[in-house]
Amino acid sequence: MTQGLSNPIPETPIAPDAAITKADPAISAIETEKRPLQTLAAPVNGQLSNEAHIKWIETMARSYDTMPEDIKDALILMQRSFPATGGGCYYLTPPQAMMIVRYCRAKKLEVHADHWWFDPRNYRIGSTVGGLRCEARNLGLNLGAPTCAPLTRPWPAHSPKIDGYAGEDFGYKCSIRVNNGEHATYDAWFSTSAATSKPDPKTKLRDLRQGPWSDNPEHMLQIRAQGNCLKIAMGSGVSEPIESLDAAS
Repeated sequence: MTQGLSNPIPETPIAPDAAITKADPAISAIETEKRPLQTLAAPVNGQLSNEAHIKWIETMARSYDTMPEDIKDALILMQRSFPATGGGCYYLTPPQAMMIVRYCRAKKLEVHADHWWFDPRNYRIGSTVGGLRCEARNLGLNLGAPTCAPLTRPWPAHSPKIDGYAGEDFGYKCSIRVNNGEHATYDAWFSTSAATSKPDPKTKLRDLRQGPWSDNPEHMLQIRAQGNCLKIAMGSGVSEPIESLDAAS
């Protein structure tokens, strides 16, 4: 999922550049050729003017053949909107887009597929479940289909309760066969995996974050279990933050 990316801190709004969104007759054709390539500012109400589209396409057409591949991919990523929790959307800044492109190059992932996640609050990047499967293939691993089985247990004493969820803790065990041999397994529990707020000082309860975790917690637990199971199969750690696989698919 991509993914997408559902844990947003919207970037500071940027006013559209008049040189992009409005034709400037004072600029000669030669001067225009010398101007550095610019990307479109974040659309207003999700709409871009036809004139802005045309100017961006013209600029891309003049420079595309000589443009480094990383820059091409970063520019395209910057035109893509990402959903923000609570409504609305945000757009990647040039440094953020380049971070994602370089991450995908290093991991041999597809930049424009749902192979990665990005958290704009702390500039963390990681691989979604789809990206982890791609990484495993790149390593030459022969992985079987994941199987998930439901789990229950008493709510752990060290984990504050989540508002609206009483009684037993629940989760999923994921198992993946590795190279026709042993199985990698991981247990994902709701009490420790769910994306929540900090405990309320008075009630001692946590609130479940709005988004995929509140919409379908069991599905998200299966994604969390599968993602960490894939990491184990590849011999890597499973210490990613809770947000890391929220948009995994």
